[in-house]
Amino acid sequence: MKNYDRNQFIFGHMLGHGRTGNIFKITLGKKTGALKMVALYKDENKLEELFNEIKIYIGPLKEFQGIYIPKLLKFGVLHEAFVFILTSLAEETFATMEDNITRKEKQLAIEGLQKLHLKGVMHGDIRLENIMIKRKNNNSTCVWWIDFGWCKITYNMKDLNKELNDLKYLLGMANMK
Repeated sequence: MKNYDRNQFIFGHMLGHGRTGNIFKITLGKKTGALKMVALYKDENKLEELFNEIKIYIGPLKEFQGIYIPKLLKFGVLHEAFVFILTSLAEETFATMEDNITRKEKQLAIEGLQKLHLKGVMHGDIRLENIMIKRKNNNSTCVWWIDFGWCKITYNMKDLNKELNDLKYLLGMANMK
């Protein structure tokens, strides 16, 4: 993995907080996105989750970047102390917009999870905070799944269907086919 120096990054505001730590808006070169990083020497489990996320982005979900998941812009080591991923930005999570999510956007989240499942990827952390939404000026919407730290590869239909049903229940669409 490439090592980046701190002065290559322009840090913006904090976008949120996840299991691995704070997520920041940053610019690296000409790319602006969401930065998630984990200290190399502090928490082995969080580091393993971030490596798992990188493997998923560059492996089975590569073709879905920008459609069902954010684009992976960069990943590497920051100042020989942190492993990071930099992904494209969305606006908000389903959790912050809970009262303002349309039926179509909920269907897009379900469709996205189904596409992940077709690649054998079980997300493993179905929460409104892990579904991002980006509404565009032309009235179109992107719905992205984020945080693949707990995901795993499986083709066990019972587990995949349970995860899908959990999402439908969470979105209030349990009766949807």
